[in-house]
Amino acid sequence: MGIGLTSRLVRAALAAALAGAVLSGCSAPVDEEPVDPDLTWEEAKAAAQETEREIAALIPEDAIVSIEQQETGILLSCDEESHNWNGFTTVSVTPGADVDALAQQLEAHFDSDARFESRSWTTLGETYAVQLMAVDTAENYIISHDERGKLRIESGSECFILPEDVYPRGPF
Repeated sequence: MGIGLTSRLVRAALAAALAGAVLSGCSAPVDEEPVDPDLTWEEAKAAAQETEREIAALIPEDAIVSIEQQETGILLSCDEESHNWNGFTTVSVTPGADVDALAQQLEAHFDSDARFESRSWTTLGETYAVQLMAVDTAENYIISHDERGKLRIESGSECFILPEDVYPRGPF
């Protein structure tokens, strides 16, 4: 197997693992409050993007080259009736920055934040990843990085009921 193919397979496996981690955060606990029927997808998206920016703002300025938040994302099903918005922000860090240490610092910061519980793991690519899971909703965030040293903050919003006239596929 060539190095290029092996690298693509590892990236594909990592992407699948991260997607699985995000999706595992979509299912709300049985004892959780019902989905807020008044929450719109636009409000859920705005809140998730705001938290992405909040996380990125915690990275020391001297470690940041640029921050790029994706304008659109996708909808995933939380259950048979509700969806959540999923998107991401990418933080390019300075050459030589210890991206694992940055992820660990973010995890430590959120350990004292009553909004979230966290878990962490080492990815297939031997990098550190953190998932922040909201205590009261299915909202969650995964902080990880790629082989280029870019920190990625993936989000899954709070679940909401999509209006019947809105098709849940395509960019949101």
